Amino acid sequence: MSSAAEAESNSYKKRLSLMRSNVKKLRLILSKFNKLISQPYTTETDVHKFLYDNKAFWMFGLEYISLKKKVRFLQVKTIMNSI
Repeated sequence: MSSAAEAESNSYKKRLSLMRSNVKKLRLILSKFNKLISQPYTTETDVHKFLYDNKAFWMFGLEYISLKKKVRFLQVKTIMNSI
């Protein structure tokens, strides 16, 4: 196995272990999330806030177990000025 593949495998195992050790907490967060999204007045902003406040990025897969940094998007004005 190449060192890159081995590093990826070890990273996956570490994330999986972290999730397994927190199953009760994660189930509680998931239950609260289901309750939130079942409400007809819940907005997308509410969902984003919930995911951020509960560090629930793991719902999208193990590769999203944490958020390293925010991504900054260029404004349309900046893009248009560069053309």
